[in-house]
Amino acid sequence: MKGKLKNSDELGSEPADTLNEVMNLASQPGVPGRINMPVNAGFDDLKSPPWQRGHRLAHAVRESLGMGGERYNDEILSQVLGIGSDNLTGSAGSYTHAPVGLGIRTGNDELKLLFRKKNRPARRFEAARFIADYLCAERRDRWLPITDAATARQKVQRAFAAEFLCPIASLRAYLGDEFLPEAFEDAAEYFGISEMAVASHLANHRLIPRTLVESQTTML
Repeated sequence: MKGKLKNSDELGSEPADTLNEVMNLASQPGVPGRINMPVNAGFDDLKSPPWQRGHRLAHAVRESLGMGGERYNDEILSQVLGIGSDNLTGSAGSYTHAPVGLGIRTGNDELKLLFRKKNRPARRFEAARFIADYLCAERRDRWLPITDAATARQKVQRAFAAEFLCPIASLRAYLGDEFLPEAFEDAAEYFGISEMAVASHLANHRLIPRTLVESQTTML
């Protein structure tokens, strides 16, 4: 089946039923886009752990775009995706009951983006994951799935999105020498991601205990 997801782990416990839902999702109009960046920005070192691959890819893309450690506002991020910035700030065009977020290659480097997330921080994070999968996936992969699965592909996406939107060096500079949970909200607002993403990013770099991430979860 053209466009079928290769890994059933991406589809949850009932892959056949979920695949039908994904097929229905793929037929929706979505948001037309086009990844605007040099082709050589993408690479995938399969020998490294997924989080390192995502981290390195984020740095390579930022360098190719000349952004350094600057934060991405909605206008810049939307330009990279070739979409209107309003698609990152509201729920318009979201399919909140869909089993996955889905990007579909429609030819000539053009995409159809089917967002699952609704609020701005989550939508921005999902948008960054679309960029990562577009760059890492094989060119023959027509579907670019964004799921909650713990596969290597999804881990690369999440690591990329965290570092792409909130470079760890910039986050450390913003927070100062002490990483206090009460400062996470301000950092999340500044970088345009969720408090959970801030905490997870710090924990993944061993700057705070993993227990602080779990405490953030209970507060959401």
